[in-house]
Amino acid sequence: MIIPTQVGHFCMPIHMATYIRRRQQGVSVEDAAIEARDQFLNYDIRAPWVNAARATALPFIAYTYRAIPKISQTVAERPWKVAKYVAISQGLNMLAYSVAPSDYDEEEERNSFREGETGKTWVYTDRMLRMPWLSDSGDPVFLDIRRWVPAGDVFDLQGDVPSWLQIGGPAVIAAEVYLNRAAFTGDDIVNPLTDTFGERMTKRGEFLYKSWMPSAPWVPNSWYQEKIWRAFEGDARQWHSNEPYSLGEAISSSFGVKLKPKDIEAGYAGWKIQFEKVSRELGAQASSLKRQRQRGLIDREAYEAGLKNVERKKQRLKAEWRKRFSARD
Repeated sequence: MIIPTQVGHFCMPIHMATYIRRRQQGVSVEDAAIEARDQFLNYDIRAPWVNAARATALPFIAYTYRAIPKISQTVAERPWKVAKYVAISQGLNMLAYSVAPSDYDEEEERNSFREGETGKTWVYTDRMLRMPWLSDSGDPVFLDIRRWVPAGDVFDLQGDVPSWLQIGGPAVIAAEVYLNRAAFTGDDIVNPLTDTFGERMTKRGEFLYKSWMPSAPWVPNSWYQEKIWRAFEGDARQWHSNEPYSLGEAISSSFGVKLKPKDIEAGYAGWKIQFEKVSRELGAQASSLKRQRQRGLIDREAYEAGLKNVERKKQRLKAEWRKRFSARD
């Protein structure tokens, strides 16, 4: 017989609440325990290939392996749960905009988001939920709810790769040190031009330590402790967007409550720079094709095919620009 203490992670309050509710409804101890366990992702996986992958280069595959069947089951058997998340999300979003309006409308705010923040979760809630207050700078504040919605980020892409195919572990850390590039921030680990030998060794050691240790505010010199300390000193910027965050936001982020103030003008400025970079690169590709044709390195057919491909990309870029900046016209 399965008893409550035998259910994986049953000590968690949410599991206990499910168990107690089902027992009050007259369900047996064993069935209530099984249902409490099956309501959530069970990482007691027996498939050898999954365990081999999660123990080596694909540590996130177990999450997707368990989440997708659970999503399919929920949609088929409990569609009202999906509707519940949509209703709650939309209601809170409308409340936030009515309580704390900014100088921008919702479309303009959301079009300024960087890649990865826009779009919906699998239950069709916005990935970023508007909060009913503004930051100290008067910017709208958003909460990243992908980790709050069950399996909310299971279909996310990082670049062109699904989240479960993101490699990790010691091999990745070693590759980052070897290539001198932190994958999360995109920054160089050391400056090979100006750092002394001692400085390079110190920075690499700090990076290895932070990558290996749990990132928690109580772990000395961890990523989150550094983030909180930088906010305390008033020198806090988001790694990807370079937008400021407060001490309270840094602390809440370390506990999974990822609040992000959004500088709308900075967001649009970033997109403008990105579009201009792509436009220049496409122009350079067209010029390169022309030079190759003039030197006889490619025939006319290859030249014209290359130009058509560049032109298609330019038209796609113009369409993306119109879509991104439509709320500003």
